[in-house]
Amino acid sequence: MTIQLKSPIIDVVVEQPDGTLVQLEVQTDNRDVVRWDLTRGRRQWPQAIDAPFLWSTFLAWAAMTRAGDTTDTFEDFEAHCLQAQVKKIDDTAPADPTRPAPASGS
Repeated sequence: MTIQLKSPIIDVVVEQPDGTLVQLEVQTDNRDVVRWDLTRGRRQWPQAIDAPFLWSTFLAWAAMTRAGDTTDTFEDFEAHCLQAQVKKIDDTAPADPTRPAPASGS
C-alpha cells in the first residue's frame, strides 16, 4: 500500500556559496508543520496566511533539516533560498494558506 501525504510539496531553489543554483522538491510532513506552529509562537511571527512565503520557506527548511539535507540555521537558509513555493497539495488538505477560498455557493 502506498501512502500519499497531504502535506505540501515545496519547490525550492537555493543559491550555493559558489553562486550556482540547486533546485529541489521537498516533501513536508506533520513534524514540519508542528515545528512551524511552535516556532511561530515563540518568535511572534505572523500567521501563515499573513506570511505565506515565510511559512513555505520555513516548512522547506524544517523538512530539509529533518532529512539531513541542510545544517543551516533558518536564518542562513532563508538568506540563500531564492524560491520556496508550494508545488502540489491534495485538494482536501487545507495546508496552503495562499490558496483561494471556494467561491460562494460552491
